[in-house]
Amino acid sequence: MLVSLLLSSLCALQSTPSNTWANLIPRHAVPRRGFPMPKESELLLLLTDRKAEMNERLEALRALAYLDVKVDYLSLTAMRRNLHSDDALISYVRCLARCSEEAHAPMKKYLTHRLPAVRAEAVYGLSKYFEGGRDVARSVLSQPKLHPWQRVAAIRALAEIDLSAAQVEVMRRMNSESGEVALEFLQVLRRDLSDDHIPVLIDLLRQGRSRVTAEAAAMLQHITGYKIGNDYRSWHVAYLQHKAFETPMRAPKISDLELQTVAYMGVPIFSDNICFVLDSSSSMTERMYELRRMTRAMKVIEEFDKMLPILPSSAKFNVVFFESMIRDMYEELTAVTSDSKAYASVFVANNSFTGGTNLYGGIARAFDLEGIEEVIVLSDGDPSVGDYTEPWQIMVELDRLNRWRNIRISSISFSAPRAAESLMYIISAYNAGHFRDID
Repeated sequence: MLVSLLLSSLCALQSTPSNTWANLIPRHAVPRRGFPMPKESELLLLLTDRKAEMNERLEALRALAYLDVKVDYLSLTAMRRNLHSDDALISYVRCLARCSEEAHAPMKKYLTHRLPAVRAEAVYGLSKYFEGGRDVARSVLSQPKLHPWQRVAAIRALAEIDLSAAQVEVMRRMNSESGEVALEFLQVLRRDLSDDHIPVLIDLLRQGRSRVTAEAAAMLQHITGYKIGNDYRSWHVAYLQHKAFETPMRAPKISDLELQTVAYMGVPIFSDNICFVLDSSSSMTERMYELRRMTRAMKVIEEFDKMLPILPSSAKFNVVFFESMIRDMYEELTAVTSDSKAYASVFVANNSFTGGTNLYGGIARAFDLEGIEEVIVLSDGDPSVGDYTEPWQIMVELDRLNRWRNIRISSISFSAPRAAESLMYIISAYNAGHFRDID
């Protein structure tokens, strides 16, 4: 089972329940095939089958891009005139990077394309797969005015071809970065965490409360064992004390310090810009296994009301319910105020639980919110309705949506079937999130 395969690579956050798992490995190390999906040979045949429906061929193109499969240059470029959507073009450029040297000149043209995602794919492909790639990556990183996705692509590619060089770039530039670029820099350090990274991570905490500083604090905890949160002064004092006594920065075996964080149903919240994506299907009205007096829906509402009062005033949030239809509380992230918290409590309590399970639609709606940094998704069943219901289709699309954005996705499996549980686990593992299984 996928869960058992990955648990050895994950570590439990000590301040959360024992069945909550935190992903501390970078995305590249997470298996892409944790569920049944078409074979590469079948996808390649479908891609070149001119008798097949074009939407089927484009789906094959997206899957091949996700799997990072090498595609014949002539077969791929024959499809170019049929790419009438931005999403298809993004997958095309991603596959083009895996072609032969013939693709080098076409790839360079996409460096100036109007779409940031296309430019990012061009940067990544040229940096990773072609001669002179290190120079391309370093050049992009030295231009702070370029779109953040291009810089994310550059450091990710450099890390995959020369991790040492990438970590040098990260150590040089970390304190001048923010947002998705800073989060990608942290992913690069996470590939080979060491005591050398402690001063840089502590300096990051000067920025104040943000998802970047929360992630940095979690990494510091992982290295040192100290559970101080994201308080810069406390970390700095602890670092100076160990430096003065020339001892490794490690917490005492018995420590009264405890990392405290806002959490929903045991899943910690790292960001001030968060959306709760909650299953609203009819199966949520079933009673819980251990608490027979409560349905799953009642438990969701109860835990939401417990969490609302401790949301920080600096945060923005939203709630999305998904079943056969998608319903959101607001059209955008809204500030945490007494009024918005009161309305959220009523919105969640008055929800009707009915219909099927449109898991992808709920997550995709959250991704449409401007400024979104973190998503917590809760579901109790297999995806059954919507544009994508097969696990591999959902993973392919989420990979496309979040390839350069570094949005954190945590998930809660609420007595879900094994296949759905595995899907939610891999979604969290692949997107730097936490996973919790509730029976």
